Amino acid sequence: MKIFHIVEFARIALVGSMAQSLDTSLEGSLSGVADIQAMAHPL
Repeated sequence: MKIFHIVEFARIALVGSMAQSLDTSLEGSLSGVADIQAMAHPL
């Protein structure tokens, strides 16, 4: 039973870190798109 808890905790931690890295990469690509749009359409 203890092994199951360890596996479950590891899975939750892995999913959490994956979601966090996905959020940061999504933010980075969004800011990259904004930079490209700013260069393409100078004010």
